[in-house]
Amino acid sequence: MNIKMKKAGKLSKTGIMKKTGNMKKAGKVKKAGKVKKVGNVGNVGKTKKVDKATLGTGKATPTSTPVAKPVSAWRIILIIIGIIAIYVFIQWVILRNNFKPIFDWWSGNGGGAFEDKFNIFTLVASSYSNMFYIASNITNPPLNQLTFAQYRFIYGTLIPKLSFKNSAGQPQGVLTPRNLCKTLLFSSIASSDNPVPDFRYTTWINSKPTRGGVLIDEVGGSPLQYKQTDPQSGKKNPNIKYYFFDIVKPTSGGVKPYPRPGDYTNWMGLILEWLNGGTGATPNPGKAWWCYIIQTDGSVRLGPNPENKPEDNADIMSYWFKKTVKTETSFEYNDGYADNFMSRFGIRPTSPIFTYWFNNKFSDSGMRVDASSFERLLGNSTTLAGGWLGFLQGDSTADYDDYDEVIFTDVEDNPIAPPPPCTTPTAGSVALATSTAAAGSMAMMAMLPGFSPLAFLGIGIAAALSGTSAGISASKSSCKK
Repeated sequence: MNIKMKKAGKLSKTGIMKKTGNMKKAGKVKKAGKVKKVGNVGNVGKTKKVDKATLGTGKATPTSTPVAKPVSAWRIILIIIGIIAIYVFIQWVILRNNFKPIFDWWSGNGGGAFEDKFNIFTLVASSYSNMFYIASNITNPPLNQLTFAQYRFIYGTLIPKLSFKNSAGQPQGVLTPRNLCKTLLFSSIASSDNPVPDFRYTTWINSKPTRGGVLIDEVGGSPLQYKQTDPQSGKKNPNIKYYFFDIVKPTSGGVKPYPRPGDYTNWMGLILEWLNGGTGATPNPGKAWWCYIIQTDGSVRLGPNPENKPEDNADIMSYWFKKTVKTETSFEYNDGYADNFMSRFGIRPTSPIFTYWFNNKFSDSGMRVDASSFERLLGNSTTLAGGWLGFLQGDSTADYDDYDEVIFTDVEDNPIAPPPPCTTPTAGSVALATSTAAAGSMAMMAMLPGFSPLAFLGIGIAAALSGTSAGISASKSSCKK
């Protein structure tokens, strides 16, 4: 037994197990921080670094992440401006596309000649974008600026009357840039501001028309003139005084189609001709449906002929809004003669714009009116705008309804009293006049001192005779045949 224990001591003496401390000492294995350091492969972004002080422990401590630079305020502003610019451009493209017919009408009919008087972009912007409208109107010259009510009138009332050709190639409408900015008078002569003359008017001029038998010569004719006929009393109502106009024939040659813009007397004659289908008291076909009636206040009104029968008044506007017979080569129109710009724009002959002009009145029954509006429509100016634009600029305080009423309503006539009804003297009327006169005379004499009963009787008889005569006379004077 002892021998075996000693042999075992040799085994323990070998120190192999104790020497295995070399295995613990094998720090080379644990120390293989290099293996852990290859974490750089896992962290390709190199966002973590290993502290040298911790290499022995095999632990790594990451450092702080770098802070990104702040975005510049100017860069933000530029981005916002860019977004706004893109939005504005898109809206501008939409506006140009939506209103392309109006822009084409303006550029194709001589609108460029009136750029200093009217901005077509401001007009379309007023019905599309408040942003474009304000920006555009502010940049217009002062003489070129209109109120929103004025733009509304142009867009709502006039734009529907644009001149154009329909799908069949037939001319329609009447409004041109020239009508809008210069004058309502038509012309068949092509020019920079009238590159496309009105088709109906040009066709009419080329047909060699006449007025009162006088040839109309647009280029070399004399000024168109009329003379007033003597006033006459109505057969049905002698209190009514009325008159007509006859054309003044020149000694030679023809006459121009229109009077001078400021000559309202001759314009009264032309408008009466348009209403009656001719001049004078018996125009073709022999009857004048309209005349000028002298009112009780001295003013003049256009009105139906006092000698008209009630059934005549049913067709009293048949010449003003004359219908053109439709043929295979022409289109049917219901707006009067080709040269009548008033009827073709829908203006009535008894409208305030015309009535107050030829009466030269600036107020009527307390209402302020503009006596120069019609003249501005005719374009009696070489520097300022005329036509519809001149009319609108004449009153910048009016609203849409005011402009509309001046153009498209009628002025009411002041009623002229008819004559008293025809009566014959009766016993009652004579007795009433006799007793009234006698009673009045005797009452006055009774208050005088020294009054005598005999004198009372004599005065009564004389007053009765006077009253009887006055009663019969008054009764006779009220009877009109």
